[in-house]
Amino acid sequence: MKKIIRLYEEGGAAGLKPGRRGRRTGDKRSLSEEQELRLQRLICDKRPEQARRWILRCGIVER
Repeated sequence: MKKIIRLYEEGGAAGLKPGRRGRRTGDKRSLSEEQELRLQRLICDKRPEQARRWILRCGIVER
């Protein structure tokens, strides 16, 4: 409660606004940008069983 009071005293109602949460965009990715784009296109263009075979063949995900 003390923290909330201090934040309000320092910044008014705007000081109580929640900040951004979570990781930054691109932080700790396991795929390269090129791999992500290829995977997105594949998912949009293929049926699920076709996409699964391609993903396993490329070694993006283990069985």
